[in-house]
Amino acid sequence: MLKIIAHHVPFDLNDRQQRAYWLDKCQQLMASIRDTEGRRMVFNIPRHKSINKRSEYILVGACTDPQELTIIQYRLAGSIAGLQESERVIQSQKAFIQSLLSHIDSRMFTPED
Repeated sequence: MLKIIAHHVPFDLNDRQQRAYWLDKCQQLMASIRDTEGRRMVFNIPRHKSINKRSEYILVGACTDPQELTIIQYRLAGSIAGLQESERVIQSQKAFIQSLLSHIDSRMFTPED
């Protein structure tokens, strides 16, 4: 993909910073491909997991390899677990803040004896 872009947009493929920039743009493009309901349809299989030993993008609706689908499913499950943990941390922080505000309110608005 980078070679195709380098053919149309002049940049040095050997320059790490330029390469990283354009690779990020390619990844954003591939991740933005959605079906009519807005569901993501293209996922990456990393080089070390790919049958071809190259990083590949897989169109889920056209994939017939159960192993590749399992790799994508496993990565998504890990992402979901991470998001759920982040949500728990946020809920805990919100509960702490609410408790703290309640405590402050009770101290400020309680008549002194």
